[in-house]
Amino acid sequence: MIASIAQQLLEHPSQQIDMPKAIAMGVVSGGYACFYHGGTFYEKESGEKRKKIESFYNEYLIQIQKNYPQ
Repeated sequence: MIASIAQQLLEHPSQQIDMPKAIAMGVVSGGYACFYHGGTFYEKESGEKRKKIESFYNEYLIQIQKNYPQ
């Protein structure tokens, strides 16, 4: 979640933070932690974990939009 907020601030400093997307990233990242030993993912290169969870993140956004349409 914190990484998503930081990335949003860097990419669009004058825009408001999209908290639902930041929270979704936190949910997906935390869920992914259940699938590797120790729960802490040590990256060999920057962005490695994000690449691994990107598809889960996109699917989760679709899922929550179906359940909680705006």
